[in-house]
Amino acid sequence: MRSKCFDIPEKYYFEAKNVFSGSGNRGDFNFRLDPVKESGKLNLIIWYGKLAYDLSEIVFDESYEMSAEGYDQAVSRLDEEFEKYSAN
Repeated sequence: MRSKCFDIPEKYYFEAKNVFSGSGNRGDFNFRLDPVKESGKLNLIIWYGKLAYDLSEIVFDESYEMSAEGYDQAVSRLDEEFEKYSAN
C-alpha cells in the first residue's frame, strides 16, 4: 500500500531492520516507523512539535505485524492520523 500523504519505503526496507522517520505540516506532525528486532513487529510512533523524538511526548505508539497486511495497516493508520491532525 502506498501512503497518500508520505513517501514511505516498501516493506522490505523494514524487514532489513531499517528505521524511517518523517514529518508533515511544516514539521509539526512527526512520525517514526521502527522495526522491533526482538518481537518482529513494526512500530508506528507519532509526536507533535519541533523537538526530536527523544525529547518529545509520544501521542501515538502502536505495533503491527511485520507482514504485508501489517505494513498496510501501519501506513493506512499513519495517513489517518495525519489527516486528523491536518484537519485541526
